[in-house]
Amino acid sequence: MLKFIRIFLNKKNTQTCYRLLLSFFIFMWEKIKRLIKFIYQLVAILLRKTISIKKLIKRGEASSEKIFEGHWYCLPEKNDINNQRFKYVPFGKYYVPEYFIYIIKNAFIQAGTNNIFSSRGKRITDINFQKLPFDYKVIFKHRNLDFFYIKGTLLILGIGEIEKNYSHVWTEFAARAYATKLSKIKYDYILVDSDSKFLQEILKLIGLPLKKVICSKKYKYIKAKKLIYPELISNFKEYYLNGIHVYHRKYLPSWLNSLYQDVSKNIKSSNLNIAHKKIYISRKNKRERRIINEINLISTLDKLGFKVIYFEDYTVSDQIKIVKNATQIIGIHGAGFVNINFCRKATNILELFPFYYQCAFFYMHARECGLKYDFYIGKTTNKIWKKSPIMEDFYVDTKIIKDFIESNWN
Repeated sequence: MLKFIRIFLNKKNTQTCYRLLLSFFIFMWEKIKRLIKFIYQLVAILLRKTISIKKLIKRGEASSEKIFEGHWYCLPEKNDINNQRFKYVPFGKYYVPEYFIYIIKNAFIQAGTNNIFSSRGKRITDINFQKLPFDYKVIFKHRNLDFFYIKGTLLILGIGEIEKNYSHVWTEFAARAYATKLSKIKYDYILVDSDSKFLQEILKLIGLPLKKVICSKKYKYIKAKKLIYPELISNFKEYYLNGIHVYHRKYLPSWLNSLYQDVSKNIKSSNLNIAHKKIYISRKNKRERRIINEINLISTLDKLGFKVIYFEDYTVSDQIKIVKNATQIIGIHGAGFVNINFCRKATNILELFPFYYQCAFFYMHARECGLKYDFYIGKTTNKIWKKSPIMEDFYVDTKIIKDFIESNWN
């Protein structure tokens, strides 16, 4: 017993026990919150505060239009350039559902969300690729709500808070915009959740009219004669890591590649003054998920002919032009990496990850676009329970990266 007490009183062991205990309490608190939300959801269903889109269609209050057929998707396992495995990534075979756009009469939306309600105030379910049981807003007295009425037809493209993220806009948001464009469904207004410049650029590149755009920031609930609701393609598998729930996408619809090809064809790469074959994508003014020895890495890459690029300094069109000209791209996992969708086929890609967080999102994109994708898992500086794993700073072994490039890319 005395030996155990001495071990526990050791400063290092005490810190370890404390962190493990803290991690356990965070885990249990998350479980309790989820149980409360589950009970809330169950009560809402029992009180008939929800309705499926299929029932609305049967009643004649809604209709649907199929835009894309379903198909199978397979993501093979892959090791990094130092033979380390991806962690917590849903490799395997998954079915990608058919893609629908729904037209709903006299419905309304909670501004800034994807909570859609029927004319009677019931939450509409089963209108996305993935059910979101822990984001379950229902309304008990909808007649008292502060509505903004639109007499015409409203197209819903907003994706909530994640609309501030450049990568999510080029996938989830752009998927909805592209599907709507192909459907040729007519609408009077387009609802978005952000007025960012890059979102407007993306809408313009896809070919949707900016003059019809309204931003949800000004409203609480918006009701229209008709709501056009393109499905969300979210399809995440959940993992518990570092006291938080981490979500990794399971698949990407293959038709997304047609979107990126169409946009790429409309942009000529010859008009850009800065055009490099070898580029390193850094993250400008970021306080987290940094490479601690990035100066050494940049020095090593500079000797190999790489130029540092900060996508924050460029318009969306210029970012696309940069990657279209490149044949070798290296960068830290981040939103700007989504631009690899516009690379030419067989472009060499190397993505750099923190030790405790890897995500196959851009690996999926690279496979769909026919790119030569590899990744590298960095060295950790913090214990897993100190911070969110996606935000971890890390070291890279510049020799391993240099040897890989010289052996495989040159």
